[in-house]
Amino acid sequence: MKKTTIGLALLSVLGACQGPNMLQRSQNTYRASEGSYEVETDLGSSLLGNGVELKNAKSHREEGRLFVDLDLVNGRSHRTHFEWRVEWFDNFGEPVKINTPWRPTVLERSATKHLVLVAPTEACNTWQLATRSRNESN
Repeated sequence: MKKTTIGLALLSVLGACQGPNMLQRSQNTYRASEGSYEVETDLGSSLLGNGVELKNAKSHREEGRLFVDLDLVNGRSHRTHFEWRVEWFDNFGEPVKINTPWRPTVLERSATKHLVLVAPTEACNTWQLATRSRNESN
């Protein structure tokens, strides 16, 4: 009976490791709030690593909505295939419920892709950009 309990506990722990947090670890995230000059970075993608960097992030408001200008830069010496998406959060840190599909992107070596992100509502004050390798998307 004791071995069965330990075995079930071990299976429970292993199952928990395969949950949503493991899927989220296969991406890099960059997060900042309105008026902040610092972008929080979490490099969780083992395949993408720091090959695609976020640079020059600046935010401002137009007609009540938050706009974010940023550059995605390929720091590798070869073409990089990856996907990106953005999520928005309100003043309380709650995610704004919108469809945020992954957008496939290719950057040639040392190339830069400029993005202008527009918040879906005036309540948004924080953004989070995620990148992941296409190999990690399945």
